Amino acid sequence: MPAEPSQAPLPPARWGHFSDANITDTQNLTTIFKTTCGAAFRCNKLRAGDVETLFCHQCLNQQRHIMEGRPSTNQELTDRGIVYANQTANVESFTVDLKCAPISAASATENSVLTHLSQTLDVTCATKILTGQNETECGHWLKLSELPEHYLSDHRSLPAVTPLSSAQIDEIGEQSGAATFFWAIGNWRERFKDAVDSKTTSFYSPDFYTTQGYRLCLRFYPNGDGIGKGESASLFLVVMKGENDHRVEWPFQQMITFDVMGEGGQVLFHDGFRSDPNSSSFAKPVTIMNHACGIPHFFPLHSTEKMLVNDHLFIRVRVGDRPAEPTRCDRLKFAVELCFRAAKSL
Repeated sequence: MPAEPSQAPLPPARWGHFSDANITDTQNLTTIFKTTCGAAFRCNKLRAGDVETLFCHQCLNQQRHIMEGRPSTNQELTDRGIVYANQTANVESFTVDLKCAPISAASATENSVLTHLSQTLDVTCATKILTGQNETECGHWLKLSELPEHYLSDHRSLPAVTPLSSAQIDEIGEQSGAATFFWAIGNWRERFKDAVDSKTTSFYSPDFYTTQGYRLCLRFYPNGDGIGKGESASLFLVVMKGENDHRVEWPFQQMITFDVMGEGGQVLFHDGFRSDPNSSSFAKPVTIMNHACGIPHFFPLHSTEKMLVNDHLFIRVRVGDRPAEPTRCDRLKFAVELCFRAAKSL
């Protein structure tokens, strides 16, 4: 059984938390720096000089950006490597981002000092996000080399601002009943078209914590993935590295249930699965997130239009030791409801 949650509230899912080394007045933070991947960050003003050494010399007079070295777990020099350029006998070499330099990874020599700096430099994500009706910075503390993964999973794939008001979304969430996480996916038709056209085949939900203390997120494929591609939407669970990993029980062994919710809080579709303790997807994460695992055939694509509310899809997620009601018989109830609506429209 998982360890009992502490009495203190679990940390918010969307924002990071100051470690002991990072507890500081926000007035002591630098201005915003931009990075190769497009993310923004700040760090302690005492480290501003270190950040200056990470500017890419190749782009210094064009679009200044900070280089992110590869994560310490990645031992290969990839397009995120910090390397030396112009290594000839009579030309002074300088450091550049391998992504910006006209040299191949095979012939590049890594600047191990700056790579180590990127792997150890504490930064706070300065990407702008919406909290209710207000805009603020993400505030997640992490190493600079980890920033690209965080930016990709938490920001570049987040649902766009949608036409429903916050009050409407909250009302539907309340009507949906108790949930570990409630996800309102906006701009569904555009997202589906992008998936069909292979522009953006999948996107992630914001991350969230369960009552047991696990940090999770969802990955959604509007046009399906693998055996479900072109036939069904696919929904997967992702176990992420979290604040409580030292006290929860591993591997992750829980029942996960997904409900597609209608405008009045009714369950339009229901499915779920139990995590496999032998799968690496549910082992204690060693990187920012494990491989996704879930349901390739979540719901048939021909049923999608009947589930949308103002171009939104509402999904309730529940995590527990036992399956959450309603049971799979709701598939039949949903089919009957579709027939009833079709008859009314004739």
